[in-house]
Amino acid sequence: MKSKEPSAVRQPPGFSVYMAAALFPLLLYPVPRALAQDLCGVATRVEFEDGGRGIGTIAEIGAKPPHVGWYRIVFSWNGPNGDWYSPKDWGMFVAGTKNRCGPGPVRNTPEPMKGAAAGGTQPQTKPASAGTVPVDCPMMEPPGKVTRTASASEELFKRVIYERAAAKVNPDSISAPKKIGLSFLKFELGEAYKNTPTSSRFGDKRKHDGAPVDAMIYPVNTKELQCDLHGSEVRRKVSEIGRDCFKNRDGDWTCPGRTAKVVEDKLVPLR
Repeated sequence: MKSKEPSAVRQPPGFSVYMAAALFPLLLYPVPRALAQDLCGVATRVEFEDGGRGIGTIAEIGAKPPHVGWYRIVFSWNGPNGDWYSPKDWGMFVAGTKNRCGPGPVRNTPEPMKGAAAGGTQPQTKPASAGTVPVDCPMMEPPGKVTRTASASEELFKRVIYERAAAKVNPDSISAPKKIGLSFLKFELGEAYKNTPTSSRFGDKRKHDGAPVDAMIYPVNTKELQCDLHGSEVRRKVSEIGRDCFKNRDGDWTCPGRTAKVVEDKLVPLR
């Protein structure tokens, strides 16, 4: 007696058309593979699967090689810039939950670089245009410290003049110098005098209009070599300047220029 072969399961009319219509949108709009990463945006507090590093905060999501898709995470122990971690190599979760950041960890892959090499704490580097400053234009500064209680002296006045020149330094500016050096080729300190009023029918007339009454004025004649570093070149300027040093109304030492003559002014490329 021959056994009967099982008959094919009959599908309801139109079933194939129905399934095709149901699956068609999935072909056009595939489900994102990294949907779980939406849970882990910037400022999300996260912890690792092993729990050994504590809770950190995502500071940045990498968009450039070699850290595309990685997370820069700041912990209490790895500095203000944190370190980069790959969600493929490290099991990360939103702190206190089982929500994973990105795909599961991939074994046998090297641990991501830490610190400066990975974009955390960046090392100090020279600008691309950096070179050697010419010997004839040294980046020197006079020693000492300027205070209100400091006594008048050649050392003090040299430092006052330098600090006024150095106040224009701005490494982030495209026009201001990134660094300056100031050397004194000549420094002559004249005889001090008191800034007393003089008799005048035009009223109060002090010996020095810019200084307070009764302030001690110290005339100074200098020949100064100032070197301003601008990117890939140094501006070398030699000037003969007559100055008057005194304490202003606030009690701070100042040495404004009285006369000035530029002897040399040129640009010197870095070597």
